[in-house]
Amino acid sequence: MLVLLTIYLELGYLTRFMIQTALAPAEEVIEQAERLELTRRDSVRPLELLDNPPCAECPPAGVRVPVAGLSQTKVETGSSTETGAASKMRDARNGFVAVLALMAQYLALNETGQAAGARFDPPLHLQASIPEMSKCRQLIVVTTDRWKAVSATIQRFDRTQGTQMSWQKVGKPLSGVIGRRGFAWGIGLHGTGEAGAPRKKEGDERSPAGVFRLFSVFGLANPAQVRFLRFPYQQITATTEAIDDPQSRYYNRIVDRAAITHPDWSSSESMLRVGGPYRCGVMIEHNWRPRPGFGSCIFLHIWDSARRGTVGCTAVSSPDLEQLLHWLDVQKNPLIVQLPSPEYLRLRQFWELP
Repeated sequence: MLVLLTIYLELGYLTRFMIQTALAPAEEVIEQAERLELTRRDSVRPLELLDNPPCAECPPAGVRVPVAGLSQTKVETGSSTETGAASKMRDARNGFVAVLALMAQYLALNETGQAAGARFDPPLHLQASIPEMSKCRQLIVVTTDRWKAVSATIQRFDRTQGTQMSWQKVGKPLSGVIGRRGFAWGIGLHGTGEAGAPRKKEGDERSPAGVFRLFSVFGLANPAQVRFLRFPYQQITATTEAIDDPQSRYYNRIVDRAAITHPDWSSSESMLRVGGPYRCGVMIEHNWRPRPGFGSCIFLHIWDSARRGTVGCTAVSSPDLEQLLHWLDVQKNPLIVQLPSPEYLRLRQFWELP
């Protein structure tokens, strides 16, 4: 049951409900349970809290309050006295209420799925396979000579019928650049990385290595000017910001500041002020269920120079990016793979890469 509840709650449908109504009553029930032996009727109170949440200021109705002279070792219920069986029920019930409280605390998160200010390192792991690759029919492969290299080669691939057809190159390789300090394992479809290699962190000027989905295209043009796109598009305006503050609930998202009632970030990038590099670009789903401090707002955009690395994005020339945007098709489930060449060759067969 715990597994099923966790899966359901993970969807986020009850997040606001739990925060506003269930957490305080659940904690109060636990406190009272430590002082009081409970009957069979009381053992189902956690479920009733979900069905009929009380107000946070009121004590939960129906839960007995200790009174003078009440035995701390047994409770009279009608003509019978609860003994060993009741004790077992109490222990099970108290355990369930504790789980409920932990769930409520787990759900006391911000809208992007992280506790405000929370910092923890997700365990390192590398997927043996990439299930999403089976549906992918467009692939962008970004490779470098080594982890610390800045210059990159970018090759497009496509296939017509999923894994039934082999990958075919599209066009010639494109020249590109990545972060000034090379690659580091990011968080994506591949997992989180493995020991012995750098790990992407906020502000480290490294580009994330791994396999990632593409979220949307952004640019300065109005939608009427980019009707050729077969991808979701977001126009950059004077109030468009990329949030890189790990403490913010909008961390690792592009937002319209004018549409946010209570901005909670102290650090962001005005995308309009960046100018040239953000004339158009693609947002990469790195660290998409944000872990604070593990890197944010990773794009494929226009480079400043063929010799200058970025602060963590992947960049190409304007003509090459325009060519890529004409090619991209959201219906073909495109992915991007970014790896040093030795890692690419090592993982190629396992991940069904070209």
